[in-house]
Amino acid sequence: MQPIYKIEADSKDITANLDPLLIALSVSDKASMKSDSASITLDDDGGRIAPPRLGAQLKLFLGYAGQGLIDLGQFVVDAVEMSGPPRQMRIRANAADMRSALRAPIDQSWRGQTLGAIVQTIAKRHELTPSIEPKLAAILIAHIDQTKESDANFIARLAHKYDAVVKIAQKQLVFVPKDGARSVGGAPLKSHAIPYDGIVSWSVTLADRNQYNGVEAYWHDLDQAQSNCERAGAPQQPIYRIPTTYPTAEAARAAAKSYLNKLTRTQASLSLTLPGRPEIQAEEQIVLSGFGPLLDGAWTVESAQHDLDAGRGLSTRLETSRPVLDGMLQGAADGEKPA
Repeated sequence: MQPIYKIEADSKDITANLDPLLIALSVSDKASMKSDSASITLDDDGGRIAPPRLGAQLKLFLGYAGQGLIDLGQFVVDAVEMSGPPRQMRIRANAADMRSALRAPIDQSWRGQTLGAIVQTIAKRHELTPSIEPKLAAILIAHIDQTKESDANFIARLAHKYDAVVKIAQKQLVFVPKDGARSVGGAPLKSHAIPYDGIVSWSVTLADRNQYNGVEAYWHDLDQAQSNCERAGAPQQPIYRIPTTYPTAEAARAAAKSYLNKLTRTQASLSLTLPGRPEIQAEEQIVLSGFGPLLDGAWTVESAQHDLDAGRGLSTRLETSRPVLDGMLQGAADGEKPA
């Protein structure tokens, strides 16, 4: 199959101008609040290429002839590198949604608000549409401070605390449970079938299972002037005790449940290199087959990097993970597709 691409700069299609000069095009799509990025490497023999304007808006597309193009998102040029010999220009860009205002430190004290209200406020502040799973949205937060902390870091901290994933994409601020089987709208997460004969190489690491059976979280009752305990998981030792004291029983209960999910979700990490699959994006799932009972099944994509090389064609590298299930072998395995 013949790889094809399209590059728009400030809404103008410049593909034909760049095609004779293109050496490589790379797009990296990451989970959570990590910024998606892109790079374009051009042959600048003779120094005839005018550097693009910093801040220029790029839209990038990859695909195959006869199958159409996949929209990989909008990016903002933030750096231009020139080197030689041979003389080349490398244009670097980051996702347009991760604007500088999201990274600016601010001070705000949040009191008596639901998680949904906080996500909605932050989304509105940055002209984004909030999209949060209803159960997460209903969580009441008695008090939390944002002190000289960017909205990007603060919302990522909330996601970590409540065992969720937060992502900015297509002008939406999305906040959903980690390892959830469904999107915010209730539709099943998109999945992509990958047979063993459809890959180039793979590597997987299986970590040891955590030994905690349960979690305890304490909260302080001001009326009774005493500390109370909320528990999640089995009562048998060993039990992990969260060092933070929470203001309400609801907050302690949510924290205990979140920590239990983290402590018992031992991750298997899988790296895959395969012929270009630009339709695969972070947060989606891949379903392996032909790898054997240890690896077959669904994996969550943590990052997807799509590389178009003028000499080698289109390839995709995926970093994925999933919980280690009972009965899985411990250790690590590496493999390469037979010739």
